[in-house]
Amino acid sequence: MPERSGTLLGGACLFGLGLLLCLVQAPDVREQAARVPRMTCDQLVANGPGAAPYVTLTNARLCGGGFALERDSETGSLSQLIIPVYGGRPAEQPKPRDLALLLRICDDREKDRLFACRDAAEFTCEVRPDASHVEGWLLEELARQYPGIRLERCRLLTVGLHEPTEARARSVFHTGLFLAAAGAVLVLFALRPLRAAATAPAIERGPCSGTGPA
Repeated sequence: MPERSGTLLGGACLFGLGLLLCLVQAPDVREQAARVPRMTCDQLVANGPGAAPYVTLTNARLCGGGFALERDSETGSLSQLIIPVYGGRPAEQPKPRDLALLLRICDDREKDRLFACRDAAEFTCEVRPDASHVEGWLLEELARQYPGIRLERCRLLTVGLHEPTEARARSVFHTGLFLAAAGAVLVLFALRPLRAAATAPAIERGPCSGTGPA
């Protein structure tokens, strides 16, 4: 019986969490994504992001001079990759001293998508005014690959964390559906013995007789 109670409680919690993701968090992420301003790299460099913590860049290109990379020592998954980006055509890559944007990629899927782009990429990113919180050795590695780059003047853009995008809203919604369905299955499983007992036919017993044959 305690096991059934635990299953029922766990299923109810999963179902409730799934509904919360579907009905609250996913619409909230979708609403945030709709408010993210869109701009080019040159517009971001010239005007900044304003009060918005996130922007969608519409014409970003990865620089071809290399990047600095850190991976998790235990899992081998990407921790962060730092590479300069710019707006314009491939032949218009600025000189290192004129670079003003650093892209920090924190997810292998985002890395693969962006490095596979042959044309200008569009992505939503968090914008920070500088790269002061990036590990020093990563910046030193980047400075070796881009001699003359003025890292102190570069804004830091981050992708692969929790950016509000339509794709993330869909992912949250689908996760919620899965959790709600799993919770419903557990609840039905826990309630099955009760339903079986409630629908079982009652056994009729006649009156007991204390007399035997004469």
